[in-house]
Amino acid sequence: MREASSQNIPKVCIIDAGGQYTKVIDRRIRELQVRSEINSPSTDLSLLKTFSAIIISGGPSSVTAEDAPKLSAEILNLNIPVLGICWGMQFINHVNGGQVVALEKREDGVFPITVDTGSDLFKELPETQDVLLTHGDSIKKVADGFDTIAKSGDIVAAIADSNRKIFGVQFHPEVDLTKFGKEIFSNFLNIAQVPRVFTENFRDEECIAEIREQVGETGKILVLISGGVDSCVLAALCFKAIGKERVKCLHIDNGFMRKGFLFNILYDLLQEPSQILCKTVDPEQKRKIIGDTFIKLVKIEASRLNMSIDNKDVFLAQGTLRPDLIESASATVSSHADVIKVQKEAGRLVEPLRDFHKDEVRRLGARLGLPASVVNRQPFPGPGLAIRVLCRAKFTRDAKLYTSILPIRSVGVQGDCRSYSQVACISGPPLWSELVFLAKLIPRICHTINRVCYLMGTPIRDSHFPNDTTPTTLSDYALSQLRECDHRANSILKKHSQVEKLSQMPVVLLPLHFDREPYSTKVGPCQRSVVIRPFISSNVSTKWKKKYARFPGITRLLYDLTSKPPGTTEWE
Repeated sequence: MREASSQNIPKVCIIDAGGQYTKVIDRRIRELQVRSEINSPSTDLSLLKTFSAIIISGGPSSVTAEDAPKLSAEILNLNIPVLGICWGMQFINHVNGGQVVALEKREDGVFPITVDTGSDLFKELPETQDVLLTHGDSIKKVADGFDTIAKSGDIVAAIADSNRKIFGVQFHPEVDLTKFGKEIFSNFLNIAQVPRVFTENFRDEECIAEIREQVGETGKILVLISGGVDSCVLAALCFKAIGKERVKCLHIDNGFMRKGFLFNILYDLLQEPSQILCKTVDPEQKRKIIGDTFIKLVKIEASRLNMSIDNKDVFLAQGTLRPDLIESASATVSSHADVIKVQKEAGRLVEPLRDFHKDEVRRLGARLGLPASVVNRQPFPGPGLAIRVLCRAKFTRDAKLYTSILPIRSVGVQGDCRSYSQVACISGPPLWSELVFLAKLIPRICHTINRVCYLMGTPIRDSHFPNDTTPTTLSDYALSQLRECDHRANSILKKHSQVEKLSQMPVVLLPLHFDREPYSTKVGPCQRSVVIRPFISSNVSTKWKKKYARFPGITRLLYDLTSKPPGTTEWE
C-alpha cells in the first residue's frame, strides 16, 4: 500500500530567486523526507498558502536593483514559516524596513560564524560553526521586530522574527561546506511542524505507478541507455513497472567513451561526426554536433527495432534528474533536445527519475537489485571525453597574461552566476594546507579567476609557465591520450580502494606544453598536460604523478584545488 496520497502530503515551497543552489536546497529538504516544490517569485499567493513552509533561495541580484526578482512582500503575511537564504534573508530584511548595502569586499568562501544557540533555528548546535558565504551585499540595519541570531565578524549572518516564525541566513546551509546545514534545515522543519512522510518506499511506488499510468496497458518504452547509473536504474525501473517484454534498451557508442568501456554496441557514433568535430573547438558546438548525430542514429536503429519514436504507442524514457540548471545550462540547442521537446509535448516522454538526485538514484538502483559496480559508477558526461579535451584552433600567445595565469578558461559559478574565467596555476613544494588556502583566497580577490590548480612535479619559475597553447581538436590522437590518462588515473583509484570514496573524478586534457626547451618557444608548443579533480590522499596523488611522468605527449599533471563554487565539476 502507498504510505500516503501524493496529493495530501505536506510540502515545502522553494522560491527560486535565481541562485545556483536552488536545486541543492530541494535535495536537502527531500533528504529529510519532506516533499519540496520549486516555484518562481511570481507564484500566486493563493498557491503559496497550500504549503506548510516556504524557503526563499539566494540570487545574483541586489534586493534594491531594478532587475531583482519580483517577489511580493505579502509572502511574509501568510502565517506560514519562512526561511530566507542569502538574497532571501536580504529580501526579508529589506521589505520589513531594514537596510541592505554593498560591501567594500565580497565574502566568498568558508568562514566561521557565531550563533545564538537559544534560537530554535540553531537548537542543539555549537556556538561557532563554519559556513559558506557568497555575497556582495549585507545587512547594515536589521529590520524592526527581528533579532540578530548569528554574526560573521561584524557582518549579520542570520536574523529571526521568532513570533512570526520568519528566519533569514546570509550563508548557504544547503551546501556541504556548511558543516551543520542539514541540522539547520531540520530545525526549521521542526519549527514549521512538517511531518517526515516523503519516504523512499513511497517514492519508489509513486514512480512505478506513474510509469504504468502514463504508458497504459499496450504502450512500449524505448530506453536510451548510456551505461551510466541513471539510465541503468531507469531501465530497471521500467522493467519492474511494465515488464521486460514491452521495454527495449538502445545503446549507441558516441566514440568518446572511456577506455575499456564495452557495451553491446549497435553503432559507433565517432565514424559519423569525427570530421566535423576535428575542426571544432567551441564546447557548445561540440555538444550540438554530437547530439545531432546521436539522435539521427537513434531514429534509424529504433525504426529497425520496430520502436520508431514517431509511433504514438512508443514512449521514450529519459533518465532526467533534478539537475543543477546553471552548471548544465547551454544556449546551443541540438536535435536531441528538439526530439525530447516533441516527445514531451506529445505526452510520450517518460521521466520517472526527474524528482531524484544522484545519491537517491544510487539507493533506488540498489533496491531494484542492480549490482554495486553499476550503482557506484562515477558520473560521466553525455558527450563523454569530447568535453574533457580543451581545444584550441591554433597556436596562441598572450603576452599580457601574468605567467602564473594559464592561457585557457574554464566554466565556473561566481556570485550566483555562471562564469567563463581564467585559470591560475601554482607551482612549488606540495604544502597542501597552504595550497588549499590559496585556492580559496585567489578567486575571492581576483574575480576574473574561477579555478586554481597545483602543478605537480619539479617547481618552475613564473617566467617558465606557458603563455601559449598547443593546437588541439578532437582528433584520434588527442582522444587516445585522454582515454589512456583517464584509464591510468582510475586504475590507481581501484588499486588503492578509493573508487567508492569519490563521487566522481574528471580527468581533463589541457592544451598546455610545460617544460619546453628555450629554443622550442620559437616553433610553438606541441605537447599537452592533464588535470585531475579528485579528493584523495597525497600518497595516491604521488603515484599519479609518477605514472604520468612516463606517458608520451603529456608534459605535466595538474591537480585542481578549486572548491565548488567557484569551480564546477566539468571544465567545459
